[in-house]
Amino acid sequence: MQNGPNDAPLTVLLACHRFTEKVRAAKGDAAANELAARYRRWVESDPLAGCVLSKLTSDQLKQFRVRLISAPVTGADSKLRPRQPATAFRDLAVVRAALNQAIADGLVTDDSAWRSALRVTREASRHQLPYITRSLRGQFISVASKSFKPMAQALCLLPLPPSVLISLKVESFDVTTGEFHNDLLVGDAPLKLALPPDVSSFLTEIIRDRLGSERLIVRSSGAAWSIRGLSRRVQRYARAAEFPTSSPIQALRHSVIIDMLRSGISYAAVGQLSGISVSTLSKLYEAICDNDAPVSTKRTIPTQ
Repeated sequence: MQNGPNDAPLTVLLACHRFTEKVRAAKGDAAANELAARYRRWVESDPLAGCVLSKLTSDQLKQFRVRLISAPVTGADSKLRPRQPATAFRDLAVVRAALNQAIADGLVTDDSAWRSALRVTREASRHQLPYITRSLRGQFISVASKSFKPMAQALCLLPLPPSVLISLKVESFDVTTGEFHNDLLVGDAPLKLALPPDVSSFLTEIIRDRLGSERLIVRSSGAAWSIRGLSRRVQRYARAAEFPTSSPIQALRHSVIIDMLRSGISYAAVGQLSGISVSTLSKLYEAICDNDAPVSTKRTIPTQ
């Protein structure tokens, strides 16, 4: 079988839509909406969108890869700038995931067209991210506006994907036990994890006297954050704090993961919290964490 629903030819765009709905059913709206936004931006208007999967060629996908990586993006200052490799690789990865899902569902039988053409070098992109020092993270929190400080602190304390962070609810954290509950990162077994004391203290403070159904961190108006709105704010305050990167959200997450692992938190626990598999964490971070001097286990970051 090589066709999609209603025997329509299975195009790349249709495969992306099918994968988005699979993710929506398994992980919820936040993860699915982030996927859909990536597909709208990079696939819908691209010549690749209408290509039938069973007829795809490696050359078509290599050309798509070049177009995606070389496309300029608009920065927070409204100026065009080159794409960062890490963000381009993430967009390649979600297209590859959609095509692989079509293979898994038996809709196509051959992945040779994209197996190499859409290969992403996660290890290389991860190691290009700088470690944001505790001092710089403290400065980032300091320069943030009063309304953004809770989000700034969360980004410096929790290694969650941004789509998950903006979707968390107050009920995700149990003040009594200090445990974090979340089903946005995993499929069959919702996460239940005891958090480090500094993270627990931060969450306890921001959820005081709030309803469990409320979003954990919201805008000053009470509205939920969007990925785009969050990214713009982070870029602004990261520049003010003089971060040595144009990918501050990814660099903060990278740095928090390093701090947690170096402080003695297990790979399994960090993997649960970050949504990254233990094998991937080990591959990316074992050498970094073993070769650097140990850090204090008392705090993950300064919480000024």
